[in-house]
Amino acid sequence: MWISPEGMDDHIPSWESIPLEEDNHIHLEGVNVMTEDITYLRPTGINTYLECSAKFFFQEIEKIEVPNKSYLAFGTSIHKTLAVNYSQKVETKKDIPVEEAKEIFSETFEEEFQKVDSIDLADENPGVIKDQGIKLIEKYHKEVSPRIIPSAVEQKIKVKFKGYDFGLMGTIDLYDIDNQLIDHKTTNKIVNGSVPLNYQRQLSAYTILEEATGRIVKGARVDYLKRDTIEIRHITVTIDKEHFLKIFQTVGEAIEKGIFIPNRNSYLCSKRYCKYWNVCEKRYGGSIRD
Repeated sequence: MWISPEGMDDHIPSWESIPLEEDNHIHLEGVNVMTEDITYLRPTGINTYLECSAKFFFQEIEKIEVPNKSYLAFGTSIHKTLAVNYSQKVETKKDIPVEEAKEIFSETFEEEFQKVDSIDLADENPGVIKDQGIKLIEKYHKEVSPRIIPSAVEQKIKVKFKGYDFGLMGTIDLYDIDNQLIDHKTTNKIVNGSVPLNYQRQLSAYTILEEATGRIVKGARVDYLKRDTIEIRHITVTIDKEHFLKIFQTVGEAIEKGIFIPNRNSYLCSKRYCKYWNVCEKRYGGSIRD
């Protein structure tokens, strides 16, 4: 039974955390993850629903496989490279050699770009994009990585809230020894001194997940890796758990009711930015701009 937003504040502190292992076979406080009768929402999925609920339906419910977008493939390549380095650094306290990091990026890039929609490659040069990524990895590895000592990397955490029909789950990029959450984003856009609301919601959700494990979160930030200018920006994020939880409830209720509508007014609703454009045209009609 969903509670109303007005009555939600009393429920915010009451959660049960379930850290995940690779095989998903764990028992914690009598809960077997493999037999739980509950649906978990991810912060990125919630943001996708708010951006375009039809896209959420194609991606999260129907799980339609379609060619990837170039900017997503690039982000995955950067993300994996950083994750490999920081995962081993939890134990070694040392970064891998920069040439190794560049090699990991290159190999991942080649693999990911095999899945990219051909429409993206009509006006983009994968070789140029790859070179930009290598330069970004080199800059990040020399200027940022040495200053970070990770405590946990790529944590997969599930949280159940008492009184809620949906649980929350997510994978947290990085939690360091200074109790800071760090999330990595790639972009070509202008980066000012603030982050978009969807990133604030995402980091607020990660704070809830991290705190549910018993850890303290003293701060959160987004590290932007800007492809076109080979620039790295660190932007502090203001955490708002109350806002996130109210959005979490509202989105969960809408999903439960089967409300999925394409947001054709969004600038992201285009063949360039949405990999489900073809599916969306067939399902909902109309035409999507280039």
